[in-house]
Amino acid sequence: MKKTKNSLPILACLMVLSSSVVAQEYYDTSDDLLDSSVSSFDMDEIQIEGKLSPSEQMRRRREKLEERNKNMVEKKIEDIRVKQEIILTNKLQDAFNKGLNNLNEDNVSVKEAAPVLPQPIVQPVVETKVEPVKVERNSQVIPFVGGQAIKGSFNGIKIDFETKMLVGVQVETKVDEQLMAGAELSYATLTTTDRDNAFVTAGSLCSNGQLCGAREIAYGKWTLGGNLKYLFTQESRFKPYISAGANYNRVKLDFNDSGAINGVPTTNINGFVLGDESVNSNYVSGNVKLGVQLDVNEKWGANLEVSYTKNFVSKKNYNTSYNSDQIRLENISNAMEQSDITAIGAGLVVKF
Repeated sequence: MKKTKNSLPILACLMVLSSSVVAQEYYDTSDDLLDSSVSSFDMDEIQIEGKLSPSEQMRRRREKLEERNKNMVEKKIEDIRVKQEIILTNKLQDAFNKGLNNLNEDNVSVKEAAPVLPQPIVQPVVETKVEPVKVERNSQVIPFVGGQAIKGSFNGIKIDFETKMLVGVQVETKVDEQLMAGAELSYATLTTTDRDNAFVTAGSLCSNGQLCGAREIAYGKWTLGGNLKYLFTQESRFKPYISAGANYNRVKLDFNDSGAINGVPTTNINGFVLGDESVNSNYVSGNVKLGVQLDVNEKWGANLEVSYTKNFVSKKNYNTSYNSDQIRLENISNAMEQSDITAIGAGLVVKF
């Protein structure tokens, strides 16, 4: 496209020119007006009423003449201003008309400017780092599984058993930053085949022709205890600890069968009839644990621990059916109560 001619310099020149013309004509016309006023009037033609002194009359005539001249000058100035405004308007109109004609002659196509839409104000993005709110979780539940090894002896009987199942749950709460108090409930069970019954010689046959002395013993123990746990570290996710506590244990020891074969009670050579032999024990024990807890996040974690347990006080309830296998169970029960029990367990930590 061709560039449009700028009419602003033309307008500025016209305004300066018109102002100078108006000023020049104003001064010229004012001089003519004064000359004509002086030559056209005589002071004696101004009539003053009343009897006044010559000087007072002269002063009165002069005042009237001044007032008359003032009115004439003001009227003449307004006439000149009107004429000059008309002249200036005509000149401006001619200048605008010539400018439009020049635009048409140059074949300049004027397109309507696109409306300027208000631009949206983009606020600067200020990244505000929000610190996560740390929720205090002072308690935790730990379900766990594991195993126990039971080794001991009593009255010449040596035992070396391993539990086939150990399950339990611990509930702990924080006492201070590194000390926790907790309670534990667990259940352990095992089975073993006893081939050392005392009522027959090893390898002999019972009256029904079956091999005597091979009966399966069942062991079940419920444990309820309390403990105090000391955490060596607090802020770290890896928390080794030591724990000590006391437990109350309820143990049942019996044979899985009644000693009958094909519905016929088994007897030994001394005439003792095998029946429902069992021993129920209640005793108190103490334990020490070493472990480590790994916090995955603020809600979950895991732990692994080993423990050592020693029994102290016991009380037994015996089955009234008394025979050689009953004595065997009692001896095994005493050996288990005086044994050293080591255990290992792994658990899931749930914090709340």
